[in-house]
Amino acid sequence: MIIKCDICGYEFDYKDALIEDCISCGEPRPKCPECKIDIDLPEELEIEFNKKQKEDSIFTKMEEELGL
Repeated sequence: MIIKCDICGYEFDYKDALIEDCISCGEPRPKCPECKIDIDLPEELEIEFNKKQKEDSIFTKMEEELGL
């Protein structure tokens, strides 16, 4: 899905967004690849993004390895 940055107007596939930790909360957040500002994903993409981040978490991987 193509999204447009509200700040700079750059259009890109949401999968190409930069993923960096938020300065205030420390959670991974998608950022515009052009201006590096946090972007708000549509609700359905936000759910998918959060699910993927949880699956890729080191804690989830440790739980799987330990059989918890």
